[in-house]
Amino acid sequence: MSREPFEALFEGAAHAGLLFGGLDIGIVPFAEFVPHFVEELAAYMELSVSPTGALGVMTRGDGVDYTHRVARHLEYFGATETQLRQLLVRAQHLEHRNLFFKLEIDHQGLAECSYYFRRRPTLDVAHAWLADAGVEEPERRMIDAVAHVLSKQTVHFIATSIGRDSASDKVYFSQAPSADTWVRLAHAAELLGVDDAWWPLAAQEGALRHQDTYLSFGYSDGKLLPTAKIDVAHPSEVAVDSLMLEVAGVAVTRERVDMLLAATARQRPDYLGIRMRPDGRIELSAYATLTG
Repeated sequence: MSREPFEALFEGAAHAGLLFGGLDIGIVPFAEFVPHFVEELAAYMELSVSPTGALGVMTRGDGVDYTHRVARHLEYFGATETQLRQLLVRAQHLEHRNLFFKLEIDHQGLAECSYYFRRRPTLDVAHAWLADAGVEEPERRMIDAVAHVLSKQTVHFIATSIGRDSASDKVYFSQAPSADTWVRLAHAAELLGVDDAWWPLAAQEGALRHQDTYLSFGYSDGKLLPTAKIDVAHPSEVAVDSLMLEVAGVAVTRERVDMLLAATARQRPDYLGIRMRPDGRIELSAYATLTG
């Protein structure tokens, strides 16, 4: 590897170290992760903070060797043989390309590992992925319903998360800015049963409607999870500050987001994740891409 990629990795790791220190989270899981994904992290590293207080580190890569390294890390974390088989079969079907791998680390250590394929697979592929994960057809109908209101024939990402005590699968739909994007997203929120949490976003439509957005929802133990999330690319500082005021525990959320921005020398997140809950609450995650 040339000096320049190494410099990118060192710079990214330094930013990550600042964030680990600021959040008082042990850096050991990150230190164990880096040697196995040096080239990928040098090309792409994303840091994030979540409502749970966990710190996320994500990279991406291509190829069979990279997929196998992801599988070994999942096995080290405790993934079952079935979960490892699912990754390898899915990766083969999707040509081992555009595979994102993320760690969530909290005060107890490594809390969750997730992998995402950004191949824009068809709805049929999303159905097959979820069926293999044990989601029956009646539960999967939500995919088609949301795709219909969003005018989509493909999903942007499809993902699996493996936590300490549970696993989940998620689908992401992308929406480019248009005159009716916000109306479509509002209809999707209603379908997903989180429309009571939509009004803080509706109030920021003017500030957010010109950004790319990504709607996601998930399944666990064969059932649709009662939440949905919208990720907004490059949100304005005004929108971030306004949405922050709608969050329960605003001081803690503000502190985490400010730590991320300070550690990565940014004025605003690269992405803002807005988790909508059926009781009307919203929770915020923030993301910063360091390399790539």
